Amino acid sequence: MALWDFIHGSYCLGLTSRPDRQIEARRELARVGLLDRTTFLLSPPADGPKPPAIFDSHCAAARDAKLRGFRRILIFEDDVCFLREGRSLAGVVDRTMARLPEGWQGLFLGHFPLRAFFIGPGILRTVSGCSHAYVANGPLIDWLAGLNPHEDLPARRIPLHRLVGQGIDAALAVRPGMYACFPMVAVQSASPSSNIDPHRNRDGSRRSALSKYRYTHIAIRSMRAAQWVAAFFSPLHWMTRRRWLPEQKPNQ
Repeated sequence: MALWDFIHGSYCLGLTSRPDRQIEARRELARVGLLDRTTFLLSPPADGPKPPAIFDSHCAAARDAKLRGFRRILIFEDDVCFLREGRSLAGVVDRTMARLPEGWQGLFLGHFPLRAFFIGPGILRTVSGCSHAYVANGPLIDWLAGLNPHEDLPARRIPLHRLVGQGIDAALAVRPGMYACFPMVAVQSASPSSNIDPHRNRDGSRRSALSKYRYTHIAIRSMRAAQWVAAFFSPLHWMTRRRWLPEQKPNQ
């Protein structure tokens, strides 16, 4: 079997205003053997609130996948940075997916775990933020493809994790059937972003110490450490799972 044949399609999400990040993303995807299998979906900079625009790019990938008949896809944001080489990375993802329970929805390749516990060697059942690199299985593709974040988010029709934010990260944090590779195999790169400066507002003034953008920056830089904290507390999270774990509901 050729490298990545177990994945039906791959999508990289980015902004038309960030060709520098597209170049870096293409280099990363080529390094792990995914470039030829990847569709780039580029959006203009958000004209209005960011969460619906970013969320919609993930939904657009799912809608395109449904049109092509794909039932298992990789979704990356353009600041992805892989922690393994191609054959090793593909092997980890393939083996992890083969051990997932029936009806699983998503597999994070990188994430910030809030609570998690092991269901087997190298697999976490997780409630996580950060959705820069994940496998979307059929049920998650169907759910994403059926959403309109520009309408559904303001109307509060999409469940969100209150600690994570108002966008795609917060929505995936409360989805049932979400898992993660352990240890993670992808993080977000340290490339500068024109959208989030953790220290300065757009007018150049200094951000408040309580600004959510500061915590976003911290989360991106500390996700690898957070997975080990989650692993340490895995027994406690397993024992208390009925209190916090999202439940699968009919037609969800």
